[in-house]
Amino acid sequence: MVDKQAYLSELEARLNEARTKVDELRAGLKNAEADKIQYDMKIDELTRHVRSLENEANKLRQMDEEEPSIDLRTSLEETWNAFKAGLSVIDEMGKRTAFVRELESRLDEGHATIRDLEAKADQAEGEAKRLYQRHLEILRAKLKTAEDKLNDIKTSRTEAWGSLKGGVEDAWNDLKSGITEALSKYK
Repeated sequence: MVDKQAYLSELEARLNEARTKVDELRAGLKNAEADKIQYDMKIDELTRHVRSLENEANKLRQMDEEEPSIDLRTSLEETWNAFKAGLSVIDEMGKRTAFVRELESRLDEGHATIRDLEAKADQAEGEAKRLYQRHLEILRAKLKTAEDKLNDIKTSRTEAWGSLKGGVEDAWNDLKSGITEALSKYK
């Protein structure tokens, strides 16, 4: 037997948690640039789940029976699980956004280093100039690969970006190694 008051207390705690989380997400959305439309849609979905939980809680409060029905409890659990799943997706969206920003910053550094090497190559002569140009060609190709892989993450579904993350990290590490090697040769 499930006590109505105990179940209602648990439901109220969940509702408070859900409301607080939605409010936090809405506040954080003001600062988010990337994925704003997706965040908005997910937060709206979470808000609908909260409203559904509130409606079910109101039904429970108005019931004369001391034990909530299996159907009502099942409905509440399904709605709660859907809410938690939505939170998980938003969490992944945040992780992806942070990862993209960090990698964009690294790639900007890569561009700057390549520009510095290009300036040195312009001043070099003969064989040294050819070596600079050869290394720069390789570095530009590695940079392009890393940018392409990062773009794949930017355009991927939230659920799929994690499987692409390793490829971007590998491309960045390859570029970073190439830059380190070029810098050590042309001090």
